[in-house]
Amino acid sequence: MSYRYMLDTNIVSALVYEPRGKVYRKIQNVSPDRVCTSIIVTSEMKFGVAKRQSDKLSEQIDSVLSMLVENWL
Repeated sequence: MSYRYMLDTNIVSALVYEPRGKVYRKIQNVSPDRVCTSIIVTSEMKFGVAKRQSDKLSEQIDSVLSMLVENWL
């Protein structure tokens, strides 16, 4: 499978804070299965949530990252 878009930390963060916002709409326009992120971005997001110790934020990040993984498999 060939991807066209690799999401960086700022874009994944935008998805977390605005789940149905501009980034989400762009992804829907290009097809979610053409989008991915890196393990580095995943680690940065997990590190950030560990520093904040927020269960709600952790759930939001897990939801976004799960969506990206589901589209990859």
